[in-house]
Amino acid sequence: MQKQALKRAVEQQNGVLDSFKRLALYEYSSGDYKSSLATLDQASGQFPDDIEIEENRGVMLRLIGKLPEAVECLERVYSLDPSRANVCDALAHSYAILGNADRAIFYGRKSLERKDEVACSKGEIWELPDELPPAFSTEDCSRNVISFSLWGENPRYLKGALRNAAAAIDIYPAWTCRFYVDDSVPLKVVDQLKRLGSQIKRRDRPATFFDGLLWRFEVISDPGVARFLIRDCDSVVNVKERVATDEWLASGKWFHAMRDFYSHSELLLAGMWGGTTGVFPDLDVIRQSFHPDTAPTRTYDQLFLRECFWPTVKQSVLVHDSVFTGALGSVPFPSLGGLPPRSHVGQNEAAVRPDVPTLIPDDDGIPGAKIVVLSGIDVRAVELVGNALAKATGLVFVSDQNTEAIRDSAEELANVLQAYLGRAERSGEEASTALMESSLHVLAQEAESQSIHCVAIADFRESMDSLERLAERRGVKILGVIRDPRDTASDRRLSKSEECKEVALNWNEHVDRLSSIHRDQPGSVDIIRYEDLTPAKAAKALNRIIQFLALKPQDSTRVHLEPVDTGKPLPSEMKKVIEEATMVNMRKLKYSISN
Repeated sequence: MQKQALKRAVEQQNGVLDSFKRLALYEYSSGDYKSSLATLDQASGQFPDDIEIEENRGVMLRLIGKLPEAVECLERVYSLDPSRANVCDALAHSYAILGNADRAIFYGRKSLERKDEVACSKGEIWELPDELPPAFSTEDCSRNVISFSLWGENPRYLKGALRNAAAAIDIYPAWTCRFYVDDSVPLKVVDQLKRLGSQIKRRDRPATFFDGLLWRFEVISDPGVARFLIRDCDSVVNVKERVATDEWLASGKWFHAMRDFYSHSELLLAGMWGGTTGVFPDLDVIRQSFHPDTAPTRTYDQLFLRECFWPTVKQSVLVHDSVFTGALGSVPFPSLGGLPPRSHVGQNEAAVRPDVPTLIPDDDGIPGAKIVVLSGIDVRAVELVGNALAKATGLVFVSDQNTEAIRDSAEELANVLQAYLGRAERSGEEASTALMESSLHVLAQEAESQSIHCVAIADFRESMDSLERLAERRGVKILGVIRDPRDTASDRRLSKSEECKEVALNWNEHVDRLSSIHRDQPGSVDIIRYEDLTPAKAAKALNRIIQFLALKPQDSTRVHLEPVDTGKPLPSEMKKVIEEATMVNMRKLKYSISN
């Protein structure tokens, strides 16, 4: 429809130059290179002196494989205006395919130099710290992130994502893959990525095609990340880039970039660079300063990096370049880790290895026992829900005394280890969280060996920093148990306003954290209100949770619940303290507020 409208505009406006260009751009963006060339040929006949038309004709000739004609056209444009980096790119690519390496290198270097000149003349430079970047640490792999964007159901990217997640386990053992995904990615693929140890960050479906391309760049300012690598899903990590990455980590430079083919005539290739956090602000801040002169195309992320990142990155970067070596200070790749002929860093694996067996699971089932973490700040409420689920489904509910004892022991052991090793990078709680994660894995395996389908454990900690990481684990479900904070305060026999305010703040944090996990990990978290377990409401509430947990109810067992204790007395001044602090969340959860 849009194409037809553009064609009509060309006809109605009697061949206005701008209409020709917009139609040709639309055809190019949709992959219809032959139609784009035909439009440009028509425009060239009417506007033979327009250099931009001739430039784009040369690019289209290259894309449809008419390389001699493309070179002739592009050389003519270059002779008229040597400053056009796009022309240099197309000439470098064309000469490389024609086997003329010298001319390809000449034009590739010209392209890089011109792009550098333009970018540094107008791009903002973010100040680098005075000191060298912190030494690379292998102590916490979650702080070293390989970042990807993934959306849709194209097997090229789904298979590539899974191959990357699997390969990184051996190629980058001190790093963690992170995939920014939306709900268009099949759940079975997301589950497989989790099983391979990847982090999953949920995002809304991109409003425009280039929004998704930029998700992976969000890692640049993540306070939980020390080092990052940005990669493409369809280019699988390999030993050559790993050796180059190690050389960068030892170089004292803040950033790293790679170029390994004749078409890599870009300052920062979107999937072949990395860096250290602490330099750039949030991505949204950087995007506000990006105002490209041309309409968005599939290389939008490349242009974004060139204009907004390169001027800063250039100040402290190690660039490995096997083709345009020496351009802008680049160096050769290390001698170790070489790849076979016709292989390079950043290549499209789907094109060169289309027959690699798929790793995408054939079914949506999740084998093995599930773990349910019943998270809440009210002991009575959590235990009531845990016991009710145990009666209704046969899951095993581990009481608070056991889990708290395990957690206390884990934290105590972690603190002892930290003191013994003399390391302060991780707190005792962080280390104990890691131990608890490992314990969950062992617990699931043990439960499966005993034919136990589901184990529920209670978590009463007021600090919930570990819940996000637990939610990322395959088979782990988070069930938030919410109780009216006024009743919690009454149960605890609190007598001071400060104590009630602390309950309110912890309750708010609990609700907000559950909401945050739900946004980032849809399907891994749900809530149940303690007040919904009255005789009149319990069946409906439990059935909903049983469905969420994918458990099979035991129809032959009649569930007898303990009485639900609500509307407990609390002095009005303390009730007011709690209501003022929790009003927004209480209304969202349909709790009544005093007038």
